[in-house]
Amino acid sequence: MIYRQLLKQLAGIALAIVLTGCSAPTGTPIVLITPYQTLTSTQEILTPTQISIITPTLTSTPVKASSEEGIIFNRTYGGTTSHNTGRFITSTRDGGYLITGSVNSGCWILKLDASGEKEWESSFEQELRQEIQHDSTGFLCLLARQTAKDGYVIMGQEYDLYSGWFQKSFFMMILDQEGNWMSGQVIAKKAGKIPYLDHDGNLIRLTLMGTSGRVTETLDGGYIVVSEYPDRSSESRTHMTKTDNNGNYVWDRNLCLDKNIQQAEEKKIVCSHNSYTYIWDVIQLKDGSFAITGVSNGAWLLKTDVNGNVEWIRSYSQGAGSAVIQLPDESFLMAVYLRGDGLLIKTNSRGDMQWSKTFAGTGSYDGFMGIEQGRNGEIIVIGQSLSSAGWDALWMLGLDGTMLK
Repeated sequence: MIYRQLLKQLAGIALAIVLTGCSAPTGTPIVLITPYQTLTSTQEILTPTQISIITPTLTSTPVKASSEEGIIFNRTYGGTTSHNTGRFITSTRDGGYLITGSVNSGCWILKLDASGEKEWESSFEQELRQEIQHDSTGFLCLLARQTAKDGYVIMGQEYDLYSGWFQKSFFMMILDQEGNWMSGQVIAKKAGKIPYLDHDGNLIRLTLMGTSGRVTETLDGGYIVVSEYPDRSSESRTHMTKTDNNGNYVWDRNLCLDKNIQQAEEKKIVCSHNSYTYIWDVIQLKDGSFAITGVSNGAWLLKTDVNGNVEWIRSYSQGAGSAVIQLPDESFLMAVYLRGDGLLIKTNSRGDMQWSKTFAGTGSYDGFMGIEQGRNGEIIVIGQSLSSAGWDALWMLGLDGTMLK
């Protein structure tokens, strides 16, 4: 029960219906991929002062794909006798990947090679309890950076084991390149600030206007934080804050009050009274503008200019938009949590859908929660899968370029 509450907060969204069974089985490869359905969209003529909204419709003709086509690897990790969840993924300089998350009530760090084979894993519940000395506390690793000497800096947060709420301290750990504990420390709280690690692993504190912020570095060396206001009113669902490279406030935008999002149909997408409306991920594009994804009545993708003014919105009617990346041709690829399956949606540079593909793991409830483009152009998608025995496992899918056409 506590683990389920924790997963809801990890996702940063009250998706009770979606996350009630999110998890996965253990370290054997997943081989089952469901046939996918193709989505089509209707076009709309844009005017300079008018926002564009497109809602694709689902066709009834499934497109069958080979279970091996475009798949580099398809695996789960953990989940036989423990709950394993992934929170963050980053590419490492050796071509592999580092994933942080949790295993039961302890922190979890998993190092993989380029093919998804496990190199090492570490959990530091005992060390953290000695360092922090708090009762009734669980530990979640949130963020990781590789150091100049190929070690790692990990940041995480305590949570209450009984309620699942994150009311306790942040912490940092220093690991060597084999994942061995070197040192740890508690990060003191500061009002109106959230801790973050820059690319070199240095601690920085960012201005935060709302709650549950997702952070992305910006081209000017600063940061963008997407979150919601604490009051959770329908006009405070989607909010973004820009900081400089020292984490200081530059500007903020309540997207629900943008002049281009005032019509009823527009507001329904990103500012609905639906309690599951939430902003989930943000990236900055090459021209300095921003792409944001989230969920309300299905997944959505929103584009702003460099100053956070809304330019267009696309609604996709299915699932929860959990993460987005921009591909080299300026198209978008979204990872979507879809009530028991993982869904990828590919769009053009205007957010118009080109295709969608669903993937099923070996669990009864599977779903994608994050996406990363590797150093060699491969796409890595992480999620959760729930085994038949009720254990949660990390699900990881590697795709090559043939899948993206």
